[in-house]
Amino acid sequence: MKKIKHWWIGAGVALATAGASQIAAAQSNVSLYGVVDVYVAAQKALGKERAWNVSPGGMATSFWGIGGREDLGNGYAAVFALEAFFQPNNGGTGRFAGDTFFGRNAYVGLSTPAGAFLIGRNTTPYYVSALRFNPFSTSFAFSPVLNHMYKGVSGQGLAGDNGWNNSLLYTTPGGSDWQASLIYGTGNKAGAQGQNQWGGNAIYAHGPFSATVAYQQVRYDKTPGDLTTQIAGFNLQSAVMAAVGYDFSVVKITALYQYLHDGIDSGDLNTHSGQIGASVPIGNGALLASWMYAKSHGRGDPIRSTWSVGYDYRLSKRTDLYAAYMQDRATGYSSGNTAGVGMRMAF
Repeated sequence: MKKIKHWWIGAGVALATAGASQIAAAQSNVSLYGVVDVYVAAQKALGKERAWNVSPGGMATSFWGIGGREDLGNGYAAVFALEAFFQPNNGGTGRFAGDTFFGRNAYVGLSTPAGAFLIGRNTTPYYVSALRFNPFSTSFAFSPVLNHMYKGVSGQGLAGDNGWNNSLLYTTPGGSDWQASLIYGTGNKAGAQGQNQWGGNAIYAHGPFSATVAYQQVRYDKTPGDLTTQIAGFNLQSAVMAAVGYDFSVVKITALYQYLHDGIDSGDLNTHSGQIGASVPIGNGALLASWMYAKSHGRGDPIRSTWSVGYDYRLSKRTDLYAAYMQDRATGYSSGNTAGVGMRMAF
């Protein structure tokens, strides 16, 4: 397959862990980097009215970051990253009102021959695995995978963010077919949400074949509004994901399965979901397609089905134009859909 095709998924994963990329640098340095992404769309969210919007983050959430490393010798280096989301459509900070300033990553750590050890606010391994097997990569506007996982309805989504505060992250050394990470987050006070919050992943990639497994467990308070929950009585969520991909040169196919278990005082909720996706290189870009279906057992047995198609056209190594459409249906809501065009530039 042409190298251009790998840019669409590879760039998304690299940008999701852009600060960590400083670890692999060969000399001491400090770098400024990021992404600016804006799109125009006719959008009708689930259960809402249609509106025309100029919005940030069609294919990637806009952010800027400062990352650096200091070579300590013998394969050791001190590293750091501070990364902040912003909204280029209006100049606002964060992804939403009240978002943490350095909400993407904010850590310091050590890179060693045995792997990297980071402490602070870190991107979760679960999220990284999802990106690797998602044709729409980091797109929260058009990706069925990320909408189901992080914009769940009827209690079907993941609890919490794709970055964890007060966390310790370990990642194995690169350079092999296998990569694994472990993360642990503390609540920083007795009884706080986030206590015993932990997870990890393993990713295998060799030739055209790739696969991943990921798991995370989140504990949280029982008051509605904590993390992303809207139902009283939540106390624990366990999430497991498995995915595979195969690059046939003319098309790359991915398949993903996720199981969520929510412990709720009034009755547990269990959700099974699956995604199948494809990326087809056409011209100087790629045709993207993805469909995800979720069915829950408990609390009325809600169902959600979402599909998307799009075309991402690469102008250069750092800049692309895109057009995409997403259709969304869920139990208890009028259907939603989004059609938009946008531009993304990395720096």
